[in-house]
Amino acid sequence: MRSRTVIFYSLPAMVIAIPTLPIYVILPQLYGSDLGLGLSVTGLVLLVARLFDTITDPIIGLASDNFGIKGNKRKPWIGAGALISGVGFLCCWCRTTG
Repeated sequence: MRSRTVIFYSLPAMVIAIPTLPIYVILPQLYGSDLGLGLSVTGLVLLVARLFDTITDPIIGLASDNFGIKGNKRKPWIGAGALISGVGFLCCWCRTTG
């Protein structure tokens, strides 16, 4: 494959990684230090969150396949997810920096 093809194919993953990587850095500190949970409980909380994702991701996928605005099935779901993620990220950021 050409380098240009690989770069354009991987750009959506970069957009997803930009907001999630800081969360993986901030959340352990928030759970471990600020909330007083230990390392094992912090790991357990993050494991439960990932297990919850294995259930909810296919459900959201099915919902976005079957429901949405005509011609733009996924855009409302992406917008709602971006808003929810943004609020959650802002809450974590304000809690750890403020």
